[in-house]
Amino acid sequence: MRPRSGTHRRFLDLGVFALAVGGAIGVWKLASYNRELRAALTVADSRAVEASVRDRLVGARVPLSFLALDEPDPGDAHLIWVVDLERCPSCLAGANPAWNALGEDASLRRHLVVFEEDGVPEAARRTLRGTPVTSASREELDAAFGPLLPSTKLLVGGDGIVLLADSRGAPSECDWSFEAQVGALRGTLASDVIRGQRQQP
Repeated sequence: MRPRSGTHRRFLDLGVFALAVGGAIGVWKLASYNRELRAALTVADSRAVEASVRDRLVGARVPLSFLALDEPDPGDAHLIWVVDLERCPSCLAGANPAWNALGEDASLRRHLVVFEEDGVPEAARRTLRGTPVTSASREELDAAFGPLLPSTKLLVGGDGIVLLADSRGAPSECDWSFEAQVGALRGTLASDVIRGQRQQP
């Protein structure tokens, strides 16, 4: 009976080992699924915040002080880029060909508004050709636009009403070009560059 008992014990040990391996695999799969779910929820939450900010901005009125105008000109439109360099230091690091191409639109005034305690970085002035750059405090930005994500772009009509808006946490979160969309609407840029255009460093 002893050999039988030894064989039985080996089968029992093998069964326990198999259960342990199966349990470990199950825990690993569950942890992997949990990571994927959390990543998906983070993306969904980020998109919900972006949509909320965008919906709040469209139709709002931008103060004339932010457009550097004494009187509105109904014939002009304004492209405003508000960047918080504390939260997105790479937002102005790359080239901006679509932004610069919009300089050919004589009735579209481009503005860069930067939140930066130490002033406007020289790189921003070099990258965005022909764009006036101003700095603003957090209080001024909140008073003018309300809470924003680090990179926010607005198309504003001559009457100060926001026509289009986009607000992102970082340039890498956007797989399409807001400037290209503005250019397509105004007949300055081809519409086929709206999607898939990433700003290359």
